[in-house]
Amino acid sequence: MCHDTRPPSVRTLLFHTAELARKEGHPDWVQFVALIHGLASVLTCLRSNSSNPSNVASKDDGNSDFDWTIPVDARVMGCKASENSIFQEFRTLNPDQDDPRYNTTNGLYNEHIGLENVLLSWTSNEYMYHMLKHNNVRLPTEAYAILRLLPVVEWHKWGNHESLSNEGDEEVKPFVADVYELFKRSRDAAICSRSSTEMSECRELLTNHYSLIANKYGAGGILEW
Repeated sequence: MCHDTRPPSVRTLLFHTAELARKEGHPDWVQFVALIHGLASVLTCLRSNSSNPSNVASKDDGNSDFDWTIPVDARVMGCKASENSIFQEFRTLNPDQDDPRYNTTNGLYNEHIGLENVLLSWTSNEYMYHMLKHNNVRLPTEAYAILRLLPVVEWHKWGNHESLSNEGDEEVKPFVADVYELFKRSRDAAICSRSSTEMSECRELLTNHYSLIANKYGAGGILEW
């Protein structure tokens, strides 16, 4: 059992996860998603360390107190919260539970609308999903589904929101769940090993392998964040 639960660096965790996906024979686009899924955490680093206000969010923009480095499950917004969603003890503080527009199983959505069309709580994965879409990165549909739906644990682990998911969502669900477990195993192993992926090793992996994948899917240039 690992007694040291301090999280590894973002760099170590992402490369460790991508390399595990590569070692286990997952497609290159799964490796790419593994490498970039937590990169929204750099926004916190830039905000706190940059002296150029044009490159970071304003302290008064309403987002300065959000810490992207905190991993958290996502949940579907605009409908009744799942009994498996996190922070149940704070549910009574949410005024939506008394609003008839939002306190039913489907809430403001049509039945089987598809999870691509629902509003999710804002997470690092959700930011990366929209950022890559904005830049027209040509990842397979399955890659985008995995990136966005990995944090929706109440769906792929506990089976909630089946009245909102469509046939395509249900087809990809087992794969999302498998990749989620891979990411979890990678994080646990990285925490227990307490080893750090050196910058030189990262550069070598990026140059010889991951940059080729990025170029393949149109993510090798400068992206708008």
